[in-house]
Amino acid sequence: MVTGAHRRRRTTPHSPRSPRALSANLRTWLPFVLAAVCLAATTWTGAILTWVLLLAAIALILDGATLLWSRGGGLTQNRQ
Repeated sequence: MVTGAHRRRRTTPHSPRSPRALSANLRTWLPFVLAAVCLAATTWTGAILTWVLLLAAIALILDGATLLWSRGGGLTQNRQ
């Protein structure tokens, strides 16, 4: 007799535990996390590196924002 504890649960491609969902979730939030790291690192660096890190943080925030915008349907759908 096999109990429920020994069965392996199958994941669907869109379930929160699937590798595809994990990579999509990382792709969505990683730019924001890296931008926060860049902004935090500017407190310990010199002037030129601060300027470069700020530009990188702005680029990462724009990348994350446009990704969220495209996943939400952009201007073609009015979902709230």
